[in-house]
Amino acid sequence: MDRYLILIDTNAIISANYKITSPALKEFLKNKYHKIVISQVCFDETMRSIVKKKESVKKDFEKVVKDAMRYGFSVDEDILGESNLEIEFNREISDLNFNVLGINEADLEFIYKKSMGLKKPFKKKNEKESGGIKDNIIWSSYINYLKEEHDNFDKIIFVNNDSDYVIRTETEISLADDLLRDLDEYEIDKEKVTVVSDFRDLNEKILQPVLPAVKVFNNQLRDNIKMVLHDVVDNFRQEVKTAIENSVYESINGDTTEPKFNVIEPYGSIIFPEKMKDFGDNEIYLYFTQICLVQFEYFLHKTDVFELEGVRHINIVDPDWNEWVMLVEEEWFANVGFEVTLNIKDPHNIKIVDSYLHEEMQIKH
Repeated sequence: MDRYLILIDTNAIISANYKITSPALKEFLKNKYHKIVISQVCFDETMRSIVKKKESVKKDFEKVVKDAMRYGFSVDEDILGESNLEIEFNREISDLNFNVLGINEADLEFIYKKSMGLKKPFKKKNEKESGGIKDNIIWSSYINYLKEEHDNFDKIIFVNNDSDYVIRTETEISLADDLLRDLDEYEIDKEKVTVVSDFRDLNEKILQPVLPAVKVFNNQLRDNIKMVLHDVVDNFRQEVKTAIENSVYESINGDTTEPKFNVIEPYGSIIFPEKMKDFGDNEIYLYFTQICLVQFEYFLHKTDVFELEGVRHINIVDPDWNEWVMLVEEEWFANVGFEVTLNIKDPHNIKIVDSYLHEEMQIKH
Protein backbone atom coordinates (compact mmCIF):
# COMPACT_ATOMS: atom_id res chain seq x y z
CA MET A 1 0.00 0.00 0.00
CA ASP A 2 1.42 3.38 -1.02
CA ARG A 3 1.78 6.06 1.65
CA TYR A 4 0.70 9.56 0.59
CA LEU A 5 1.82 13.02 1.67
CA ILE A 6 -0.40 15.94 0.60
CA LEU A 7 0.98 19.51 0.65
CA ILE A 8 -1.49 22.38 0.32
CA ASP A 9 -1.13 25.95 -0.95
CA THR A 10 -3.40 28.91 -0.21
CA ASN A 11 -4.72 29.30 -3.76
CA ALA A 12 -6.17 25.79 -3.69
CA ILE A 13 -8.07 26.56 -0.48
CA ILE A 14 -9.46 29.85 -1.81
CA SER A 15 -10.50 28.26 -5.12
CA ALA A 16 -12.44 25.66 -3.10
CA ASN A 17 -14.33 28.52 -1.40
CA TYR A 18 -12.59 27.56 1.85
CA LYS A 19 -14.41 24.20 1.94
CA ILE A 20 -11.63 21.62 1.72
CA THR A 21 -13.22 18.64 3.44
CA SER A 22 -14.61 15.95 1.15
CA PRO A 23 -15.84 12.43 1.94
CA ALA A 24 -12.98 10.98 -0.11
CA LEU A 25 -10.37 13.05 1.75
CA LYS A 26 -11.84 12.15 5.15
CA GLU A 27 -11.83 8.46 4.25
CA PHE A 28 -8.29 8.71 2.88
CA LEU A 29 -6.91 10.34 6.01
CA LYS A 30 -8.34 7.65 8.26
CA ASN A 31 -5.23 5.75 7.22
CA LYS A 32 -2.59 6.88 9.71
CA TYR A 33 0.18 6.44 7.13
CA HIS A 34 -1.20 9.27 4.98
CA LYS A 35 -0.48 12.87 6.00
CA ILE A 36 -1.72 16.30 4.97
CA VAL A 37 0.46 19.35 5.60
CA ILE A 38 -0.14 23.10 5.45
CA SER A 39 2.19 26.01 6.18
CA GLN A 40 1.21 28.47 8.90
CA VAL A 41 1.56 31.12 6.20
CA CYS A 42 -1.13 29.41 4.11
CA PHE A 43 -3.40 29.18 7.14
CA ASP A 44 -2.92 32.87 7.97
CA GLU A 45 -3.38 33.92 4.33
CA THR A 46 -6.61 31.93 4.18
CA MET A 47 -7.95 33.56 7.34
CA ARG A 48 -7.11 36.99 5.97
CA SER A 49 -8.79 36.12 2.67
CA ILE A 50 -11.93 34.99 4.49
CA VAL A 51 -12.15 38.30 6.39
CA LYS A 52 -11.67 40.32 3.20
CA LYS A 53 -14.23 38.23 1.33
CA LYS A 54 -16.79 38.63 4.10
CA GLU A 55 -16.27 42.39 4.14
CA SER A 56 -16.71 42.51 0.36
CA VAL A 57 -19.89 40.44 0.47
CA LYS A 58 -21.29 42.60 3.27
CA LYS A 59 -20.62 45.81 1.32
CA ASP A 60 -22.24 44.35 -1.78
CA PHE A 61 -25.25 43.31 0.27
CA GLU A 62 -25.59 46.72 1.88
CA LYS A 63 -25.49 48.34 -1.57
CA VAL A 64 -28.21 46.02 -2.86
CA VAL A 65 -30.35 46.82 0.22
CA LYS A 66 -29.94 50.57 -0.30
CA ASP A 67 -30.80 50.24 -3.99
CA ALA A 68 -33.87 48.16 -3.14
CA MET A 69 -35.06 50.68 -0.54
CA ARG A 70 -34.46 53.52 -2.99
CA TYR A 71 -36.92 51.88 -5.36
CA GLY A 72 -39.55 51.32 -2.70
CA PHE A 73 -38.90 47.74 -1.66
CA SER A 74 -39.34 46.78 1.98
CA VAL A 75 -36.08 45.09 3.07
CA ASP A 76 -34.93 43.75 6.43
CA GLU A 77 -31.42 45.18 6.80
CA ASP A 78 -30.50 42.51 9.39
CA ILE A 79 -31.30 39.57 7.11
CA LEU A 80 -27.61 38.89 6.34
CA GLY A 81 -26.88 37.59 9.84
CA GLU A 82 -23.42 36.46 10.96
CA SER A 83 -20.82 34.34 9.17
CA ASN A 84 -18.89 31.59 10.97
CA LEU A 85 -16.61 30.82 8.03
CA GLU A 86 -13.36 31.30 9.98
CA ILE A 87 -14.56 28.97 12.74
CA GLU A 88 -15.71 26.38 10.19
CA PHE A 89 -12.39 26.48 8.32
CA ASN A 90 -10.44 26.17 11.55
CA ARG A 91 -12.59 23.18 12.49
CA GLU A 92 -11.88 21.51 9.14
CA ILE A 93 -8.13 21.89 9.68
CA SER A 94 -8.51 20.35 13.14
CA ASP A 95 -10.90 17.55 12.08
CA LEU A 96 -8.65 16.48 9.21
CA ASN A 97 -5.66 16.51 11.55
CA PHE A 98 -3.57 18.82 9.36
CA ASN A 99 0.10 19.08 10.23
CA VAL A 100 0.66 22.87 10.40
CA LEU A 101 4.26 23.95 9.76
CA GLY A 102 5.26 27.13 11.59
CA ILE A 103 7.33 29.86 9.93
CA ASN A 104 10.28 28.78 12.08
CA GLU A 105 10.39 25.63 9.91
CA ALA A 106 11.66 27.78 7.03
CA ASP A 107 15.41 28.23 6.41
CA LEU A 108 16.44 31.91 6.26
CA GLU A 109 19.70 31.15 4.42
CA PHE A 110 17.80 29.08 1.82
CA ILE A 111 15.39 31.97 1.27
CA TYR A 112 18.20 34.53 1.09
CA LYS A 113 20.05 32.56 -1.60
CA LYS A 114 16.91 32.20 -3.68
CA SER A 115 16.29 35.93 -3.35
CA MET A 116 19.80 36.75 -4.52
CA GLY A 117 19.40 34.43 -7.52
CA LEU A 118 15.81 35.59 -8.23
CA LYS A 119 14.73 31.94 -8.14
CA LYS A 120 11.11 30.87 -7.90
CA PRO A 121 8.93 31.19 -6.05
CA PHE A 122 10.33 34.74 -5.80
CA LYS A 123 8.75 37.10 -8.30
CA LYS A 124 10.88 39.31 -10.45
CA LYS A 125 10.37 42.28 -12.74
CA ASN A 126 13.09 43.80 -14.90
CA GLU A 127 15.52 41.36 -13.28
CA LYS A 128 14.72 42.73 -9.83
CA GLU A 129 12.94 41.08 -6.94
CA SER A 130 9.27 42.11 -6.85
CA GLY A 131 7.82 40.00 -4.09
CA GLY A 132 7.38 36.42 -2.97
CA ILE A 133 8.72 36.30 0.58
CA LYS A 134 5.63 34.51 1.92
CA ASP A 135 5.72 31.99 -0.94
CA ASN A 136 9.36 31.25 -0.16
CA ILE A 137 8.63 30.73 3.54
CA ILE A 138 5.98 28.23 2.49
CA TRP A 139 8.28 26.46 0.05
CA SER A 140 11.27 26.41 2.42
CA SER A 141 9.18 24.91 5.23
CA TYR A 142 7.87 22.25 2.84
CA ILE A 143 11.37 21.45 1.57
CA ASN A 144 12.70 21.11 5.11
CA TYR A 145 9.78 18.87 6.04
CA LEU A 146 10.41 16.71 2.98
CA LYS A 147 14.11 16.49 3.73
CA GLU A 148 13.28 14.74 7.01
CA GLU A 149 10.12 12.85 6.02
CA HIS A 150 10.21 12.01 2.30
CA ASP A 151 11.43 8.44 2.89
CA ASN A 152 8.24 7.78 4.87
CA PHE A 153 6.07 8.35 1.81
CA ASP A 154 5.68 6.74 -1.59
CA LYS A 155 3.70 9.60 -3.17
CA ILE A 156 4.04 13.35 -2.61
CA ILE A 157 1.12 15.43 -3.87
CA PHE A 158 1.23 19.22 -4.20
CA VAL A 159 -2.18 20.92 -4.44
CA ASN A 160 -1.19 24.18 -6.10
CA ASN A 161 -2.11 26.29 -9.11
CA ASP A 162 0.14 29.31 -8.48
CA SER A 163 2.38 30.20 -11.43
CA ASP A 164 5.14 31.09 -8.95
CA TYR A 165 5.31 27.39 -8.05
CA VAL A 166 4.08 25.46 -11.08
CA ILE A 167 4.19 25.32 -14.86
CA ARG A 168 1.07 24.39 -16.83
CA THR A 169 0.82 23.03 -20.34
CA GLU A 170 -2.26 21.86 -22.23
CA THR A 171 -1.83 18.34 -20.90
CA GLU A 172 -0.09 18.54 -17.53
CA ILE A 173 0.97 20.59 -14.54
CA SER A 174 4.35 20.28 -12.82
CA LEU A 175 6.63 22.11 -10.41
CA ALA A 176 8.67 24.99 -11.83
CA ASP A 177 12.23 24.14 -12.81
CA ASP A 178 13.75 26.12 -9.89
CA LEU A 179 11.70 24.06 -7.46
CA LEU A 180 12.64 20.78 -9.13
CA ARG A 181 16.29 21.74 -8.71
CA ASP A 182 15.59 22.31 -4.99
CA LEU A 183 14.24 18.77 -4.77
CA ASP A 184 17.42 17.47 -6.40
CA GLU A 185 19.60 19.47 -4.01
CA TYR A 186 17.80 17.97 -1.02
CA GLU A 187 17.87 14.49 -2.59
CA ILE A 188 14.09 14.17 -2.72
CA ASP A 189 12.92 11.72 -5.36
CA LYS A 190 11.11 13.72 -8.05
CA GLU A 191 9.43 10.57 -9.34
CA LYS A 192 7.32 10.56 -6.20
CA VAL A 193 5.99 14.06 -6.86
CA THR A 194 2.67 14.88 -8.51
CA VAL A 195 1.01 18.29 -8.82
CA VAL A 196 -2.75 18.83 -8.99
CA SER A 197 -4.30 22.25 -9.34
CA ASP A 198 -7.19 22.03 -6.87
CA PHE A 199 -9.08 19.87 -4.40
CA ARG A 200 -11.40 18.57 -7.09
CA ASP A 201 -8.47 17.10 -9.01
CA LEU A 202 -7.00 15.82 -5.75
CA ASN A 203 -10.21 13.89 -5.08
CA GLU A 204 -10.92 12.68 -8.62
CA LYS A 205 -7.38 11.97 -9.91
CA ILE A 206 -5.53 10.93 -6.76
CA LEU A 207 -7.78 9.84 -3.90
CA GLN A 208 -10.77 8.10 -5.46
CA PRO A 209 -8.74 5.80 -7.75
CA VAL A 210 -6.85 4.35 -4.78
CA LEU A 211 -9.79 4.03 -2.39
CA PRO A 212 -11.74 0.76 -2.50
CA ALA A 213 -14.84 1.19 -4.66
CA VAL A 214 -17.21 0.38 -1.80
CA LYS A 215 -15.71 3.12 0.38
CA VAL A 216 -15.94 5.65 -2.45
CA PHE A 217 -19.56 4.62 -2.95
CA ASN A 218 -20.36 4.97 0.75
CA ASN A 219 -18.83 8.41 1.03
CA GLN A 220 -19.43 10.01 -2.35
CA LEU A 221 -22.54 8.45 -3.84
CA ARG A 222 -24.64 7.05 -1.03
CA ASP A 223 -27.19 9.89 -0.91
CA ASN A 224 -27.34 10.60 -4.64
CA ILE A 225 -27.61 6.94 -5.58
CA LYS A 226 -30.87 6.61 -3.68
CA MET A 227 -32.55 8.65 -6.42
CA VAL A 228 -31.15 6.31 -9.05
CA LEU A 229 -32.27 3.23 -7.13
CA HIS A 230 -35.77 4.65 -6.86
CA ASP A 231 -35.73 4.59 -10.67
CA VAL A 232 -34.78 0.90 -10.50
CA VAL A 233 -37.85 0.28 -8.35
CA ASP A 234 -40.02 2.20 -10.83
CA ASN A 235 -38.62 0.31 -13.81
CA PHE A 236 -39.32 -2.99 -12.10
CA ARG A 237 -42.81 -1.91 -11.05
CA GLN A 238 -44.64 -4.38 -13.29
CA GLU A 239 -42.48 -7.35 -12.28
CA VAL A 240 -42.87 -6.45 -8.61
CA LYS A 241 -46.61 -5.93 -9.01
CA THR A 242 -47.05 -9.34 -10.62
CA ALA A 243 -45.00 -11.09 -7.93
CA ILE A 244 -46.96 -9.41 -5.14
CA GLU A 245 -50.30 -10.17 -6.73
CA ASN A 246 -49.35 -13.84 -7.14
CA SER A 247 -48.21 -14.08 -3.53
CA VAL A 248 -51.38 -12.47 -2.17
CA TYR A 249 -53.49 -14.60 -4.51
CA GLU A 250 -52.01 -17.77 -3.04
CA SER A 251 -52.32 -16.51 0.55
CA ILE A 252 -56.03 -15.70 0.39
CA ASN A 253 -57.17 -18.52 -1.90
CA GLY A 254 -57.65 -16.20 -4.85
CA ASP A 255 -59.58 -18.71 -6.95
CA THR A 256 -62.59 -18.27 -4.67
CA THR A 257 -62.03 -14.82 -3.10
CA GLU A 258 -61.36 -12.96 -6.41
CA PRO A 259 -58.96 -10.28 -5.14
CA LYS A 260 -58.89 -6.85 -6.78
CA PHE A 261 -55.71 -4.80 -6.22
CA ASN A 262 -56.25 -1.07 -5.72
CA VAL A 263 -52.76 -0.01 -4.61
CA ILE A 264 -49.29 -1.53 -5.01
CA GLU A 265 -46.67 1.17 -4.53
CA PRO A 266 -43.37 1.88 -2.72
CA TYR A 267 -43.82 2.84 0.90
CA GLY A 268 -41.17 4.78 2.81
CA SER A 269 -37.46 4.98 2.08
CA ILE A 270 -35.26 2.39 0.45
CA ILE A 271 -33.56 0.19 3.05
CA PHE A 272 -30.16 0.54 1.59
CA PRO A 273 -27.86 -1.21 1.20
CA GLU A 274 -27.97 -4.43 3.17
CA LYS A 275 -25.13 -6.10 1.26
CA MET A 276 -22.26 -4.67 -0.76
CA LYS A 277 -19.33 -6.28 -2.52
CA ASP A 278 -16.42 -4.85 -4.45
CA PHE A 279 -16.11 -6.58 -7.84
CA GLY A 280 -12.97 -4.66 -8.86
CA ASP A 281 -12.57 -2.16 -11.72
CA ASN A 282 -14.81 0.25 -9.74
CA GLU A 283 -17.79 -2.10 -10.05
CA ILE A 284 -19.78 -2.97 -6.95
CA TYR A 285 -22.69 -5.24 -6.13
CA LEU A 286 -25.60 -3.88 -4.08
CA TYR A 287 -28.52 -5.56 -2.42
CA PHE A 288 -31.26 -3.23 -1.17
CA THR A 289 -34.91 -3.57 -0.21
CA GLN A 290 -38.03 -1.48 -0.71
CA ILE A 291 -41.23 -1.86 1.29
CA CYS A 292 -44.36 -1.79 -0.87
CA LEU A 293 -47.85 -0.97 0.37
CA VAL A 294 -50.42 -3.46 -0.96
CA GLN A 295 -54.11 -2.58 -0.74
CA PHE A 296 -56.68 -4.97 -2.15
CA GLU A 297 -60.37 -5.96 -1.98
CA TYR A 298 -61.70 -9.50 -1.98
CA PHE A 299 -64.71 -11.59 -1.05
CA LEU A 300 -64.87 -13.41 2.28
CA HIS A 301 -67.52 -15.75 3.59
CA LYS A 302 -69.33 -13.99 6.41
CA THR A 303 -68.30 -16.58 8.98
CA ASP A 304 -64.64 -16.22 7.93
CA VAL A 305 -64.79 -12.47 8.40
CA PHE A 306 -65.64 -12.78 12.06
CA GLU A 307 -62.87 -15.36 12.58
CA LEU A 308 -60.21 -13.18 10.94
CA GLU A 309 -61.21 -9.83 12.46
CA GLY A 310 -59.32 -10.63 15.64
CA VAL A 311 -56.21 -11.62 13.68
CA ARG A 312 -56.02 -9.00 10.91
CA HIS A 313 -57.31 -5.50 10.37
CA ILE A 314 -60.11 -6.17 7.91
CA ASN A 315 -62.15 -3.25 6.65
CA ILE A 316 -65.66 -4.26 5.59
CA VAL A 317 -66.52 -2.46 2.36
CA ASP A 318 -69.93 -4.08 1.70
CA PRO A 319 -71.36 -6.29 4.49
CA ASP A 320 -74.18 -7.59 2.31
CA TRP A 321 -72.61 -8.27 -1.05
CA ASN A 322 -74.89 -11.27 -1.15
CA GLU A 323 -76.39 -13.77 1.27
CA TRP A 324 -73.07 -15.56 1.90
CA VAL A 325 -70.12 -13.16 1.40
CA MET A 326 -68.92 -9.69 2.29
CA LEU A 327 -66.64 -7.43 0.24
CA VAL A 328 -63.65 -6.59 2.46
CA GLU A 329 -60.44 -4.62 2.14
CA GLU A 330 -56.96 -5.19 3.61
CA GLU A 331 -53.54 -3.50 3.54
CA TRP A 332 -50.31 -5.51 3.63
CA PHE A 333 -46.65 -4.63 3.40
CA ALA A 334 -44.42 -6.51 0.97
CA ASN A 335 -40.64 -6.40 1.37
CA VAL A 336 -39.06 -6.51 -2.09
CA GLY A 337 -35.34 -7.21 -2.52
CA PHE A 338 -33.25 -5.96 -5.45
CA GLU A 339 -29.82 -7.11 -6.56
CA VAL A 340 -27.93 -4.70 -8.83
CA THR A 341 -24.42 -3.96 -10.01
CA LEU A 342 -23.10 -0.52 -10.90
CA ASN A 343 -19.86 1.24 -11.73
CA ILE A 344 -19.06 4.15 -9.44
CA LYS A 345 -17.70 6.12 -12.40
CA ASP A 346 -21.10 5.82 -14.10
CA PRO A 347 -23.60 5.16 -11.29
CA HIS A 348 -26.62 5.77 -13.52
CA ASN A 349 -25.66 2.71 -15.57
CA ILE A 350 -27.19 0.12 -13.25
CA LYS A 351 -27.49 -3.53 -14.20
CA ILE A 352 -30.36 -5.35 -12.51
CA VAL A 353 -29.37 -8.84 -11.45
CA ASP A 354 -32.62 -9.96 -9.81
CA SER A 355 -35.61 -8.90 -7.74
CA TYR A 356 -37.73 -11.00 -5.45
CA LEU A 357 -40.19 -10.94 -2.60
CA HIS A 358 -39.15 -11.88 0.89
CA GLU A 359 -40.89 -15.06 1.96
CA GLU A 360 -43.47 -13.50 4.24
CA MET A 361 -45.45 -10.32 3.80
CA GLN A 362 -46.25 -8.28 6.85
CA ILE A 363 -49.95 -7.79 7.41
CA LYS A 364 -50.87 -4.28 8.43
CA HIS A 365 -52.74 -4.24 11.75
